[in-house]
Amino acid sequence: MRAVGRAFLVAIGIYAVVYFVLGVGFAFGGKSPQAIALGAILIFGVAYLLAQGFADEAPQALTQRTAAYAVVVTLSYLLLQRASEWLTAGTLPATPQAGALEWALIILALISFGFVAVAQATLPLWAYHPAAQGLRVHLSNGFYVNAVTDRLLGGWSHKPTQEGAAK
Repeated sequence: MRAVGRAFLVAIGIYAVVYFVLGVGFAFGGKSPQAIALGAILIFGVAYLLAQGFADEAPQALTQRTAAYAVVVTLSYLLLQRASEWLTAGTLPATPQAGALEWALIILALISFGFVAVAQATLPLWAYHPAAQGLRVHLSNGFYVNAVTDRLLGGWSHKPTQEGAAK
């Protein structure tokens, strides 16, 4: 669990350094909250990568490689974002100002992706717990949403009539 926490802290640190320190030199400043949130969501994936390298059994070389890859991925994201802005300049409208609804959606997306990233990174720690094995059955069946919607929508399906079946 410490490795996961350390991985998230390092990933956020990498994002802050690459985005806010190096970003100023590459003219990345002045990004919209939406663009910063997308970068933060990317960092949750980078944190998962780092968690693999920070595992207790991981050799030092793996830890160093994953940290280097995390920096490269973060920098690549920012460069690709900048390139896409340059290529679409003048063809797309400006990013709208984030209002209350947009901020709520940004925060909800960050919390959701953060929760999934932590759950994914800690999966090896709790995957063999009996409660997790029981939950796995329900998750693999999609919490039975298909059965419920089939039952609800079953009345909408076209059923052949006696006349149609005879033909």
